[in-house]
Amino acid sequence: MGKRLLRRSALLLLMSAGVAQQASAAQCEYSVLNDWGGGFQAEIRITNDGVSAINGWAVNWEYTDGSSINHGWNANISDAAPYSATALNWNASIAPGSSVAFGFVGNNGSGQAQMPVVVGDVCATIASSSSVQSSSSIAPSSSSSLVASSSSSSVISSSVASSSSVVASSSSVIGSSSSVAESSSSLSSGDSWQLDSTLSQLTFSTTKKIHVVENMTFTELSGGISSDGIATLNIALASVDSGIDIRSERMRNFLFETSLFPSATVTLPVDTVELSSLAVGESVVLNIIASLNLHGVTNDITTNLKVSRLSTGQIMVQNVAPILVVADAYDLEGGIEELRTIANLNSIGKVVPVDFTLFFSAQ
Repeated sequence: MGKRLLRRSALLLLMSAGVAQQASAAQCEYSVLNDWGGGFQAEIRITNDGVSAINGWAVNWEYTDGSSINHGWNANISDAAPYSATALNWNASIAPGSSVAFGFVGNNGSGQAQMPVVVGDVCATIASSSSVQSSSSIAPSSSSSLVASSSSSSVISSSVASSSSVVASSSSVIGSSSSVAESSSSLSSGDSWQLDSTLSQLTFSTTKKIHVVENMTFTELSGGISSDGIATLNIALASVDSGIDIRSERMRNFLFETSLFPSATVTLPVDTVELSSLAVGESVVLNIIASLNLHGVTNDITTNLKVSRLSTGQIMVQNVAPILVVADAYDLEGGIEELRTIANLNSIGKVVPVDFTLFFSAQ
C-alpha cells in the first residue's frame, strides 16, 4: 500500500511539472520589419500561450550568413554572436494571453535579411520569422501594445565596421555604421516627419506596497516633427492600459481625470539640419529640454535622446535613461491618494519612470 501511494505521488508530481511547463509555454517569433539591402530592423515577440504568468525569460538566436546587430531596445542583448537576450525589470513578467517584444537594428550578411530560429527554455515550440518586409519603409502591420524601454537595454555596437563615421552633437555618439550600403539622406531639412503610431511605444511603471511594480502603456500616440523643427508627441490619456480593466478605468477617472484633461503633450525643438545629415545606420545622442503638459500643468524635462537613422525615410527616437515624472509636480497627488484608498493599499509611489521608442517616417 505504501509503495502504491509513493508511485501515485511521484506520478502526480511528474504530471504537475508537465502542466506547469505547459502553463508557462510561449511562442517565440522572429520577424523582419524592415530590410533596406545593407541593413535590417527585426523584432522578437514572446507570446504567453499558457494559463499562468511567465516570470523571467531568455532567448537565443544565431545568424549563419554573417549578419550582425548594431543596437537594440527593450531587452538586454549580448554584444556578439551567437546572440542572446534577457528580460528587463519592467517586461520580465508576461501574463497569459499577453506578449512582450524587443527589437534591434543590424547589418545584413549576404543577400536579404536572414530570419533565424529563436530558442529558449520559455519557448514552447521552435518558431521562426513570421513575415518579411523588404522595402525602405517600415512595415505598418506590426503591433505595439507594449511599451518601449530602451533605457536599460544593453545597446550594442561592437560589430560596427571600423569605417563607421562619428556623428557630432551636443552629446556623445552612441553608435554608427557606415557598412550599411545605403547613402546618407536624400531628404532636405525642410522635410517633415510623421509619428508611426503602429510601431511607437510608450510605457510607465508604478510601484505599490513598496516593492510591487506594475507596467502600463498608452496605446494611442500621435505627433510629428514640423519643417520648422518643432517635435510634438500627443498622448491620449484615456488609452492607458494597465492590463486590468477596472484598474485602467480608475486610472482614467481618478488619476488622469480624462474628462477634464484628455491628453498630455510633449514638445521640444529639433535641429532638422542635423537630423537630415544622419547617414543610414548612424545614431546620435542629443541632450534636450522638452516641455511636458500633463493634467493642466507644464514643466520642463531635461534628458538625453538617442536618434537613429533606420532608412532614408525613417528615424527612431529612444530615451537613453528612464524619464522620472514626479506626480506632485503635475498635481496628481490627489488622484494617487484616491487610488490608494480605493485599492486599500498602504502606499503608492509618486515617482514614475517613463520609457519610449518612437518611430518617425518622412512625409
